[in-house]
Amino acid sequence: MADERKEEERVQETSAKVTESAEYKRCKKYFLRRLKERKAEIVELSEALDESLEKDKAAYRIIGKKSAVFYGNNPFGFFMLNALLLLPFAAICIFIRLCGASVPVSLIPIIVALVFIAVRVVMRLIKLVKGRREIARLTEACADSERTLKEMYERYIALKKRRIRLRKIYKRLKKNPNISAKQLAKLRSTFEKIDSEEEEESEE
Repeated sequence: MADERKEEERVQETSAKVTESAEYKRCKKYFLRRLKERKAEIVELSEALDESLEKDKAAYRIIGKKSAVFYGNNPFGFFMLNALLLLPFAAICIFIRLCGASVPVSLIPIIVALVFIAVRVVMRLIKLVKGRREIARLTEACADSERTLKEMYERYIALKKRRIRLRKIYKRLKKNPNISAKQLAKLRSTFEKIDSEEEEESEE
């Protein structure tokens, strides 16, 4: 009994294969090709999303590193640091004075120290201004990137949903190799309508 059932199923499958029309085969091939193309688009978009996210992460890391304020916005720390830098020069100044040098000569190390501190402060300010400009640029770029990411993600979801709908139509066709020409034309029309929805949306 089981053997007869298997034989019957085999005959039905063979019969189905034999009755596949040329138009049915073309349509089936076309559906499959479009599904593969849609899948390739989804994979490409997914990779683009991952790449964009990695770029954003790197940008935010840079923002975090460059967002240091001028001496930590701490006036006490600023003066303490510069006082520590002045100490060795003050010691040299006292030593020169004890050696019998005149006051103007003994003040040379202090003058050198003040120039050094001034240059250091100016360099820090320049770095701070450049850093803030870079932060502003990166923040704006990240905001643009977030908008793009949102659009890309929405398109990614739409593509996945559309491909699911197209696959359902393809499965319906695959299950019915004896489909009539009229039904085949209707099925293909539905497939193409769903497949072209994205293009219509982009044109709007």
